[in-house]
Amino acid sequence: MVLAREVTLSEILEIKQAVPKMELEYFIHGAMCMSYSGRCILSKWMSNRSANLGDCTQPCRWKYTEVQSSKSKVKSEILEKTMVDDMGRFEVDLEEDQHGTYFFNSRDMNLSAHIQDLVDAGIDSLKIEGRAKSVYYVATVARAYRKIVDVVETHHNASLRDKIIKEQQKQLDGLGNRGYSKGFLLGNEPEHNFEGALSQTDYKFAAQIEGKKKINGQVFNIVFMHNEMFLKDKLEAVSPKGNEKVKIKNILNYKLEKVTEAHGGHDKRFFVQFDKVLANKTLLRRKLTK
Repeated sequence: MVLAREVTLSEILEIKQAVPKMELEYFIHGAMCMSYSGRCILSKWMSNRSANLGDCTQPCRWKYTEVQSSKSKVKSEILEKTMVDDMGRFEVDLEEDQHGTYFFNSRDMNLSAHIQDLVDAGIDSLKIEGRAKSVYYVATVARAYRKIVDVVETHHNASLRDKIIKEQQKQLDGLGNRGYSKGFLLGNEPEHNFEGALSQTDYKFAAQIEGKKKINGQVFNIVFMHNEMFLKDKLEAVSPKGNEKVKIKNILNYKLEKVTEAHGGHDKRFFVQFDKVLANKTLLRRKLTK
């Protein structure tokens, strides 16, 4: 049974007690839906792509502004409105400045601090939202939670457990996100990101290793580029065991010509000689200069 994001920790306990043999799966990381899970029809209505078919265009992430008439003046101060539903049950306060607003935009879920609670409550499987995400994002998030789960299950030393959890939370913080929230887990309303802000990251996903090849007696890695990479870049190799710094010695294009940079957006492979031969499926990220 895959539980909706709206299920709280106390409800998980109640469900597990009622059906102890049922395997329970729960979302622990990724985008939060502004609607009740599986009930949003905005995408279908606005772009004819159904969220329930896995094709959501996320209109909740779009920027919205009040339509001004030709006689209206655009004001620089914050516009405040109070909206109420048709039965007078709920009031919603909306704010908009000269830059517009993101009324529906929720923060991303991050339950890395509550894996022990979820395990104790009876969750059998942890679910990471990775649809339309890069292989780099999915690999980093899956690795972080794998390490957290392992330390939760095998170590009773609280200080060691906390140390590893904080290390992996730092890795999660380094990914692009809309600000993190604990969702509905603790029974609270999730925070929203009305400014539409995205966190700034120090690294950019660059490439993926697809094996190795001997060229003129030297070993080069076969590299599929996702973005760009330059000869003098500071790179890190991302693998299941962790991240390690690597240096580029030479870059050859698909014609085996020496070049100083490599770019993605095509199906050609590059051959790159690093200061160490990297394992197949290793990912590469580049340090962004500030």
